[in-house]
Amino acid sequence: MKVLLNLVALSTAIAGVFALGGISGSDVAGPSEPAPAAEPFQDHYFIETYAPVQHHQFAGSLSHHLKKEWEINDLQIRTNAQSSLSENNLQKILNYDRRARRFLYLGSSYRNIPDLVLATPVDVKGRSHLWALLQAQQPYIATDGRGHVISHGFVTVSPGEPALVKLAKYGKPHNGELKSGHVLSIEEVFGHLAALKPPV
Repeated sequence: MKVLLNLVALSTAIAGVFALGGISGSDVAGPSEPAPAAEPFQDHYFIETYAPVQHHQFAGSLSHHLKKEWEINDLQIRTNAQSSLSENNLQKILNYDRRARRFLYLGSSYRNIPDLVLATPVDVKGRSHLWALLQAQQPYIATDGRGHVISHGFVTVSPGEPALVKLAKYGKPHNGELKSGHVLSIEEVFGHLAALKPPV
């Protein structure tokens, strides 16, 4: 039940900032149009939680982007080690709407496996919002050919509303060129992931 409430709150909040005029064009419904019903992402991928070795690196990337690139002043980002969100429930939240652009691309970890480093809000109730730090990797033997998403823990973003508003303003990459700061749907995450080439 708690996960369902989180999903509804997240969907409502993001739809709300879209209605304020966030993304233009055909990406979202206009202010006078009803938002399309959420369609879950149904492709199979493997998700797991890693020891937070790279947590601070990814949290630092998110903090830099929100404060420096998006110029959100008076923002506090803190590690949240108390979240009880399980891998299964996290995956339900990630899959909730295959079209919604809510995954902030923060670059690559520059390791041997092609990947995307991402951050996305997973609980937007109240003044402080919970964001997940994620790393999406291409399939390899251990994942039976499925995509691989790694959770590197959570951070609390406070106040959370300004970040949601900014998240809704940034659309997909132009001409397919993915750069840090672009906002993707989960479908687009796996689409870009499939096109990545191993680092040289």
